[in-house]
Amino acid sequence: MARLSSFAPLQEDTPRIAVEFRSVTLLDVPLIFELLHEGAVHGSFSNYYLRYTGSVQLLGMILHGVVGQYLQKRSSTRRYAWRIVTRADDHRQELGFLKQWEGVNAEGGLELELELLAVKPECRNRGIGTAVIAALTKRLQGESRLTVYSTKYARAMQHVLKRSQFRRNTRTGNLGLEHYTLSTSESLERTS
Repeated sequence: MARLSSFAPLQEDTPRIAVEFRSVTLLDVPLIFELLHEGAVHGSFSNYYLRYTGSVQLLGMILHGVVGQYLQKRSSTRRYAWRIVTRADDHRQELGFLKQWEGVNAEGGLELELELLAVKPECRNRGIGTAVIAALTKRLQGESRLTVYSTKYARAMQHVLKRSQFRRNTRTGNLGLEHYTLSTSESLERTS
């Protein structure tokens, strides 16, 4: 069986917009807080942060994550990062944020996990989710894998993932999130 050097999304899934990612700074905390809180209110994310002192806990979690990403050991085999999603042709236009994990799998390939993705309300339904998934899948080479976590309410993201050949994993893990996985070895088997 022939090996592909990288995986590209299907032609019909080519995003209408190109995105890039930049590292989060403390100045980005208000944007992340606003989008996570809005997601909790509308059911896309956990409503845990809407109870009692939930907003304070949410802010604390974000600050801990943003600062903590800079304190991780460089030698770690699995690292997380918060990123701001911007337009590729205009880095000043912030579209949303994501939280991802990155490491090396048992086969020596890249292991990516997209844990959170939130897009500003005014930027939704414009292909941002498709563009983020396309940008992440372009990084897959060899025996790589991309896992995306989604709530059952994120129908638009589920549609993007299914169109992009992700396989839904029926086991539930953290907080009942659904897992969708794209493996370069699986995509090769389907195309041969």
